[in-house]
Amino acid sequence: MQSTRLLILLLLLSAIAAVVAYAKLDNSRDAAIASQRDLSICRADLADLSRWHSTPGSAATTGDDRAFNKDIRIAAIAAGIPNELASVEVGQPVRFEESDYLEMPLFLRLNAVTLRQLTTFIHQLSQNDSRLRAKIIELSVPTEIVPQPNRQPRSSQAEFWTADLTLARLSYSPKPRGHP
Repeated sequence: MQSTRLLILLLLLSAIAAVVAYAKLDNSRDAAIASQRDLSICRADLADLSRWHSTPGSAATTGDDRAFNKDIRIAAIAAGIPNELASVEVGQPVRFEESDYLEMPLFLRLNAVTLRQLTTFIHQLSQNDSRLRAKIIELSVPTEIVPQPNRQPRSSQAEFWTADLTLARLSYSPKPRGHP
């Protein structure tokens, strides 16, 4: 009889311990799920930031425009199209998704370029300025190809396009204090 009571008491104590352990594990499981959700959000945010390759030290300034023009010339020469850049226009900067970054749209037109030349041009630009990325590329058939004296002879197999590029240039610009 004495041993039966002792076994019942031990059984009750182990049941109570099991309930307490279950409650603690349940709370830990909820905390782990919340942490996993936060981690995935942080990883997505870090991936977005790393895609921009921008740092606070690389903020755009007005003196930066000369460097950008030089980068465009270098990219055009590397692509073999130094005379095909028809226009460059700079748009108004806008805040990028409530962040401390501004996105400056840049509009370029290239006349009579092949897809290889266009790809080389964009690739070279992004290597020269890691804050730059192509957002929109519109291709159309050029209206007229005018031979130029310094131009290399073109292959009759190549297709030429007029390319309108919309580029985005990201720069660090902290929001003023007190603004949402």
